[in-house]
Amino acid sequence: GAGGLSGAPLAPRALEVLRTLRRALPAEACVISVGGVDTAEDVQARLDAGATLVQGYTAFLYRGPLWARSINAGLARIRRAR
Repeated sequence: GAGGLSGAPLAPRALEVLRTLRRALPAEACVISVGGVDTAEDVQARLDAGATLVQGYTAFLYRGPLWARSINAGLARIRRAR
C-alpha cells in the first residue's frame, strides 16, 4: 500500500504553510509548526516565520532523546550569534 511522508521531505512545504497561516491568523493565535524539523536551524527558521511552538518527531525517533538537548544547545548558539 501507499506509505506516508515524514521527516525532511516535509520541511519546505511545512515552512510555506506556516508562513501562510501566520499571515492569516491573529497575532495572538498559537501556531505549532511540525514537519521536517531536524536541526536547531530548522527550529529557528520556524520561530522566525511565526511559530509559537515547534514540534519534532522523526528526528527524535532516529536520534534519540538527546536530540532535544542538541536542539536547545544549537538554539542558544544561534541566539548568541544574533
